[in-house]
Amino acid sequence: MLYSSKLITRFINLVEKSLSRLFTKLIRVFTLLFHVFLLSACGPQIGKRAPQGEWLTVVSGDSISKYAEEYKVPLVDIIEINGLRDPSRILVGQKLFIPYFNRSVSYPDSLPTTVRSKAPSPSYHTFPGFRALKGAPLEAVQGMTWPLKLSLKSRIGLSSPFGPRKGKAHKGLDIKAPIGTHIRAALDGDVIRSEMSHGGYGWVIYIRHAGGLETRYAHNSKNLVKEGGIVRAGDIIAKVGNTGRSSGPHLHFELRINGAAVDPLLFLPAQ
Repeated sequence: MLYSSKLITRFINLVEKSLSRLFTKLIRVFTLLFHVFLLSACGPQIGKRAPQGEWLTVVSGDSISKYAEEYKVPLVDIIEINGLRDPSRILVGQKLFIPYFNRSVSYPDSLPTTVRSKAPSPSYHTFPGFRALKGAPLEAVQGMTWPLKLSLKSRIGLSSPFGPRKGKAHKGLDIKAPIGTHIRAALDGDVIRSEMSHGGYGWVIYIRHAGGLETRYAHNSKNLVKEGGIVRAGDIIAKVGNTGRSSGPHLHFELRINGAAVDPLLFLPAQ
């Protein structure tokens, strides 16, 4: 009987020691987890913090490419962070958030949802010319001017934008204008073609520029420069017409980067 009592006592002591060790380990585990929780809650929220930058108000003459060059930010980052479904359509007075990473700045009070989540809209990666924009030579395209100055008084204005049109890709801007209106070179460059096209362009001019850029001017009534000529931005190169496959007097204006058509409105100054 005495032996049994001692055995029971030893068993109880063993159980108490085991439970004590287990309890101590559990306390340590919970303490560690609690510290991890505090660190994650109080530490910097990498990946969740709003990007650095500043708000700008678009003024006449601005363009997304101008902001990209000035702030040394990739063009596509500005498009993505502002959730621009149609990045060529920036308007005078519109506010844009310009991100940059080399300056010490304060965070804005409010940001678009796309800035907080960094989740681009579905159309972002699919708008025409996206891949070409990733390597856009911003320095080469700075100073780009309108081939026709938009004016209600002179009945000059955009009639068809860049992008999908009737199930096909419209690779340029259509700018309606009276026949004979002067067309001007958008950038300095070399005239590489000046001819009557058999592919629908009618009388057309191709100009090659620095940085792999090329502009095209189509449906002209008359070309005023010849292949091999050198032009400066603003030089008169042709007259508006209705030649080729055309629904009325207008200029079809294209911008290409390394052969890929992109929306000229991304680079032309706002009007």
